[in-house]
Amino acid sequence: MAVIAIATICLMSCRKNESIDLNPNLNTANDLIIAQRPVAFAFRMLVRAIHDEELQQSYHSSFDGASVLLNPQTNTYCFYFLNETGPDSVLRYGRVDMTLSGDFYTTGTTISITFVDYAEDGMSVTGDDSLVNAGMTNDSLLFVNTVKEGIVHKDTTGVIRFSSRLEYRVPVSAPGYPLQSLIMLTGTTEGISSKGHSFSADVKTPVAFPVYTSRCAWPRQGKIMVVVPDAEIMNSDIRFPALTSCNDSVYYDFGSTTYQWRMKASYLKH
Repeated sequence: MAVIAIATICLMSCRKNESIDLNPNLNTANDLIIAQRPVAFAFRMLVRAIHDEELQQSYHSSFDGASVLLNPQTNTYCFYFLNETGPDSVLRYGRVDMTLSGDFYTTGTTISITFVDYAEDGMSVTGDDSLVNAGMTNDSLLFVNTVKEGIVHKDTTGVIRFSSRLEYRVPVSAPGYPLQSLIMLTGTTEGISSKGHSFSADVKTPVAFPVYTSRCAWPRQGKIMVVVPDAEIMNSDIRFPALTSCNDSVYYDFGSTTYQWRMKASYLKH
């Protein structure tokens, strides 16, 4: 914890003998990672569940910190999280229900997502979400997720509010699918951070999420451009580590200053 406190205090940059406050950039970058995580992780879990032989035969399985039930009558996958730390170092509690209106691979199928008393690292996630199968594009299944009003209760006073249009590509024609598949994320997000900073973000290089892994499930590669109008440095980038990495590092480029941060609760809380 001492390391975090020092890092926060030192989030200042110098330009022509002037101190620049980078805390709005840090708060927004952290909140963006937190805001995009619930649906991305849920979709990753669904892709894994659909191809889990034990689950498809017995309608029950367990993986990545969740007990998973399948209701074949309603085509609903229920993920129960009981305060277990997942492969991305996130402590999850509650339930996520995902109901498919048709076959996963069929164009037009809608995936309805409901968060029930659900929290990640103690941060409550509320509301419903959905993804729509938009068909094949470049040998990948394209799913579109449109959020009109996403809400994450970061702490007792801070709330992340956002809207987004994100695209998830599942490369079904890639060698090793689905075992070695990577879900590729692109799209845009805008909102207000937990400390009241307006922001917009655009995924400039696709972010990758591994499907089948009980470790190293953090997002990898890719870059997100972030604009915070009320920050002294308006434009910044979030960069994720290379595909070959197995850690929770993330890199924040605030102007000419780069910080190596971590995707764990003690860091993202700021």
